[in-house]
Amino acid sequence: MQKEEKLQFLSVSKLKDRYGWTDAAIGNFLGEPDKTAKNPYYKKAAPMKRYLLSRILMVENSDQFKEFIEKNRKRTSGSIRAVEKKKESLKESIKQIEITIEEYSREELIRKAVQSYNLRKQLQGSDQVANESDSWDFVRRITENFVRHELTHYDETIASLYGKVGKFRAYQYLKEMITKKIYEIYPWLKMND
Repeated sequence: MQKEEKLQFLSVSKLKDRYGWTDAAIGNFLGEPDKTAKNPYYKKAAPMKRYLLSRILMVENSDQFKEFIEKNRKRTSGSIRAVEKKKESLKESIKQIEITIEEYSREELIRKAVQSYNLRKQLQGSDQVANESDSWDFVRRITENFVRHELTHYDETIASLYGKVGKFRAYQYLKEMITKKIYEIYPWLKMND
């Protein structure tokens, strides 16, 4: 295809780069392509649909197309608002969760955390064993994880977020809330002793 002829036609991907063009708009306003051409990138791909630029410009200047764009913009912005509302609603429901954590002495909590860690590793077929005398950073980390996963409703709440809009933001917020509560009850977990 010569360069001059190439400038007279737009492919679907180039057309979608222009404001307002969607698959629906192409189907409704342009219909069948004016020309097809072999896909220069993939031999076995379907032929590329090409539309005359002059026809595209004529459609873009029509009142019907401008009305379509405006309706599409309103629908899209409404959808975005609805998604944001769902995200905010999920975050608000996370805020309402009452976080309760059982209290143990420092020694008992560390002992329980080490036991839980070792049991989990054993079930995974690992020979790795933790001891209460391991490095404080390691013991502190597995103890904090034990509190989060075994002494709160963290895992159940995370599971309840599956498939919900805004789950990643809600997950982060929930983790922050629980971590804050852990440090309130067990402030020594936050410190670097």
